[in-house]
Amino acid sequence: MNQAETGETYRIQGGSRLHFGLFSTRVEQGPGGERVYGGLGMMVESPSWEISAQRSPEWSLEGEGCDRFAGLVKMLGADRLELAPVAFRISQGLPEHLG
Repeated sequence: MNQAETGETYRIQGGSRLHFGLFSTRVEQGPGGERVYGGLGMMVESPSWEISAQRSPEWSLEGEGCDRFAGLVKMLGADRLELAPVAFRISQGLPEHLG
């Protein structure tokens, strides 16, 4: 992809979110008899991710974790929008979820 032909490159960077699971906050049960659960999460700088996007003659996606990103784009319905093609590059991805 030639940047002179396709224009500016936009970069999006972000950290990760750690989620410390669902756990019962009480021994008692909720109003419907179900257990009452809660969770705790926090943002961390590392590991992090970075995605760049640039107009392109055709849609493309490359880099670490591009299969997960493609699934998200499809789930959000971006494939049905009438947008100019974009080349996405994931230059830094997140490891798969564990646990």
